[in-house]
Amino acid sequence: MPRKRLYKWATEGEGDMMYKFLFRFITGKPYEAVREHFMSLAREGEMDLSIMHIMCILHNRKNNERFQDMIYCVPPYFMYHLLQKVNHKYFDPETNLPFALSTLSGNDGLEYIDKFKMKKVHYLFAPLLYAHHWWLYVLDVNHKKFYVLDPLNPKNQASERKKIHRYVSNVLDQMIVYDCGVHELKYLEVVNPLELNKKSYKVLAFSQEQFNEYREEIVERILLDNDNFYKVEAVQATVPRQRQSRPSRHIQSPYVQLNSSDIESGKSKDK
Repeated sequence: MPRKRLYKWATEGEGDMMYKFLFRFITGKPYEAVREHFMSLAREGEMDLSIMHIMCILHNRKNNERFQDMIYCVPPYFMYHLLQKVNHKYFDPETNLPFALSTLSGNDGLEYIDKFKMKKVHYLFAPLLYAHHWWLYVLDVNHKKFYVLDPLNPKNQASERKKIHRYVSNVLDQMIVYDCGVHELKYLEVVNPLELNKKSYKVLAFSQEQFNEYREEIVERILLDNDNFYKVEAVQATVPRQRQSRPSRHIQSPYVQLNSSDIESGKSKDK
């Protein structure tokens, strides 16, 4: 299968091959990914921040109702820098407002935020990587409701994580006014935000086989996207190599001489 060949090509490598560039946006803000980033999609691996970031941008560019009118995915590169800036000090004790938002610059991920689109959608989806674990925030913009989708640890969360939840909730709310990863990507595509406020709502569950197939799909969708500068090379990786037939042992022998008449008659003569 071409998808499996592409997945194997993108997620396996050693030495210098791990740092070979496999993706670069042709249009928009520059962003690149090397093979090492795709190797994080190996079975049961922790998804690299770069993969989630690229997928978020690709989703936001989709010309469909879900990602044009309903949902905006906040690129996780921005979320990552947000937490790096505050360094566990989430709120100003004097104002009780979240730190860092007003101090962020373009180099901190703001260049990937589409403020115009963010203001016209109904929901913000914000994937976050913290302490080697991914979870997804959902902000209902119109009703000012905030949800945390975490398939691995929905209850009994540590106080630090609760602080992050409160901090991110405030930040996302301000951004509307202010000008473990595979699970969360899947949620981004299938969760119906209109159902989140129902008491009967349950976090979706998927089989390991489904997630293994989805990992391959992620690689395919990123590398074969028309905006990937290295798309041609990725396409070539999906084409099976043709086995070359071995030449006859008679032709290889230095003691056999062939001329045009021998080839036409199918005969050969020894020297």
